[in-house]
Amino acid sequence: MRTHIHDIEMFVPLLKGAITRVEDYTGRALLAPGGVVVYENQQVKPYVEYLNDMNLGPEKVWEVEKKGETLFHSLDQSPKKEEVLEQSDMIVPFVSWDKTNQFKKEWNLDDNEWGVQPERVHHDLENKINIRSKFPSEWFVDYEVCETLESIQQNAEKFLEKYGGVIVRHPKMASGIGSRLITEKEFLYSDEFKEFVDSHSDKNMLVEEFVDTGDEYSIIWEVDEDGQIDLLCWTKQYIKNRQHQGNLITDPEKILDNDLVKDIEESTFEIVDKYRYPGRVGFDLILENSGDWKILESNCRYGGSSYPNFIREQVGDDRCVIMHNLHPELETFQEVHEVFEQLEVDYDPDTRTGALVANPFCLPDKCAAIIVGETIEQAEDILDKILAKLG
Repeated sequence: MRTHIHDIEMFVPLLKGAITRVEDYTGRALLAPGGVVVYENQQVKPYVEYLNDMNLGPEKVWEVEKKGETLFHSLDQSPKKEEVLEQSDMIVPFVSWDKTNQFKKEWNLDDNEWGVQPERVHHDLENKINIRSKFPSEWFVDYEVCETLESIQQNAEKFLEKYGGVIVRHPKMASGIGSRLITEKEFLYSDEFKEFVDSHSDKNMLVEEFVDTGDEYSIIWEVDEDGQIDLLCWTKQYIKNRQHQGNLITDPEKILDNDLVKDIEESTFEIVDKYRYPGRVGFDLILENSGDWKILESNCRYGGSSYPNFIREQVGDDRCVIMHNLHPELETFQEVHEVFEQLEVDYDPDTRTGALVANPFCLPDKCAAIIVGETIEQAEDILDKILAKLG
């Protein structure tokens, strides 16, 4: 079976305090079928039992004592390591950073036992400047690469006049880290902006157009150990107040024109085909009101779409699945589930429809609902009931 290792400790240095309560990332791994390795202090057993009662979630969970710098170091020093390696067909890190790849060699794993791409390929694909330089410019939002503060300010002013908004960001960071949306020219000359550039500049910065109209999507590809490229899924993203709220996974022809789907699939396939590796890569896209599509970025890791995709793998691809953020002001995932029961929308494994609680470890501030429906309309009706109650 596939075993997922999702080390939230690895996110903390990258996030640099920009996101609090990052424990919710653990919920992604726990929705995966197969095996999961977590720290023993994360107290995941009640949630795993909740999932298993619905015929969902992991087959096996190994809890290891925290030792060393990361979860990978801890597993390496754990007496459970050999059991994990023996029972796992493939080890799948949720992230693709240097600290994960070093264990491929230390644990004597080859490509078909290690579900992540080589470090060089990872950096090439996630570097937003590199990927823009290798493929047609019309696939991407308008941008300039800037090496100095003065160049950033000048180009950002130009983009503000042309587009009404500009994004200045580090070319390699993900999840919105090292990124700043600017709508006022004066801010470009403030001490706060200068400090931002000084903190996040890596010899150069990316200045790009901000697209404020249109819908956002993701397309996720996976490459197996033999170099076979498979389309894993499409997602439509729920955006509110310019912030990502969740994803809908369904057949792409249900949400997009077939010719557009074909064009995007052929173009993103070309990128993945250039960088063949065992692992996955997702592309975030925007479909503008004009009908043009643009790539916003690529991510070589399990992103927000991993929540609903894991569930769709288990409930069947004849279902559509929504993940959506909630802010329920309740203390436990059990309390959230009780609300689902009261609304008569809780997930039923017999009908394969309804709602369950995802990423529950940030409560009371935040969790998410996973909603399974026979149709998009059914799933969104359930979502509307939940949001009306829990917000």
